[in-house]
Amino acid sequence: MVLGPTLAVLLALGPTSADAGARIAWEAPLECPTASSLERRVSAYLGRAMTSSPSATSIVVVGRVHASRGGFVLELTTAIDGVRDQQQLSHHDCASLLELAASLAAIAIDPLAITERRLISEPPIRVMEIQRPRPAAPPHAAPAPHELDELATLAELAQPTIAPSTNPAPIINPAPPAVLDPTESVTEFELYASEDTVDHGDEQPQPTRALVSAVGGLALNLFPNPAPQLRGGVGLQHGNHRVAFRALLDAGVTLAGQFRSANGSVGGDLLAWDIAVHPCGVPRWGIVELRACAAFGAGQIRARGVGVAEPLRRTHPWLWLAAEAGLAVELGRTVALVVDFGANFNVLRPNFSTAAPDASYLTPVVSGRAGLGVELRFF
Repeated sequence: MVLGPTLAVLLALGPTSADAGARIAWEAPLECPTASSLERRVSAYLGRAMTSSPSATSIVVVGRVHASRGGFVLELTTAIDGVRDQQQLSHHDCASLLELAASLAAIAIDPLAITERRLISEPPIRVMEIQRPRPAAPPHAAPAPHELDELATLAELAQPTIAPSTNPAPIINPAPPAVLDPTESVTEFELYASEDTVDHGDEQPQPTRALVSAVGGLALNLFPNPAPQLRGGVGLQHGNHRVAFRALLDAGVTLAGQFRSANGSVGGDLLAWDIAVHPCGVPRWGIVELRACAAFGAGQIRARGVGVAEPLRRTHPWLWLAAEAGLAVELGRTVALVVDFGANFNVLRPNFSTAAPDASYLTPVVSGRAGLGVELRFF
């Protein structure tokens, strides 16, 4: 607190000293910026170094900051060529208070420089906060002797002993925007997805979906020779991403069957068609499905005589039961690749014969089939 008399001495010598120049006196708590910070900010507003003012100019800037009611109060006095001006400012942030003091001092030194200044780039002022106890003063406590000296000095400065200042009214510009310090750490934020909000997509298909299937393969042991078979159908599948139940109604045709005598001159050409129902259980693992099905079907087997005097066409009914297994892999939400296998037990077995004793056909008890196809899924 010994700076109070020093401030009065600087102001007393400012207008009468033979040495012109710029001088700054600054008294502030430890958590506030220093006098060198004030000088840099004044130079930034002027667009030149404060000490490079014309030689005929005498500049004295005196500032005193003290804490008051959770904030700070600044008593700023400037003396430019003997013309004094005094301001009292308050703010909750000491760094912002220094910025206001710098702008006011720059206006007092050169009123035109503010509108034409070239702000000097510099790192932002780093304020170090110091927590220290502040004992409460007893009520109606008498001021200390050194505080009486400071109050007397401030009272002398407040006396209207000098003609009013001819400088224009000071213009207080808002503090320049803060500049981020690249050396300071920046808090990184991480984005966490909650399991309740994640869209599982294909893991949760619609409960009920319509099916359209098309399968091509071979019929084995139905005719004496392996025969090509085509099947197509429609159905429904109901379930979740773990297990489902499906029912398929399809129709099929088996082509190019034949039976012949030993020398191959007499026999018949065979063709079969049927309509079948396939109820299935479908366990699922992601995009892969396994199928376990029971099936039953009804249809006809037709034969046309070959190498006989009067070729005739004969048709007999055909009934069968089957156990089937299959595998499906979803290529997309609406398309799947399917592989099917089946073992048929023929309940009603058509029989065809010719005049040649070795040229006849009786449907076997057990036959099989294998197929590969695609399946379209809707809804």
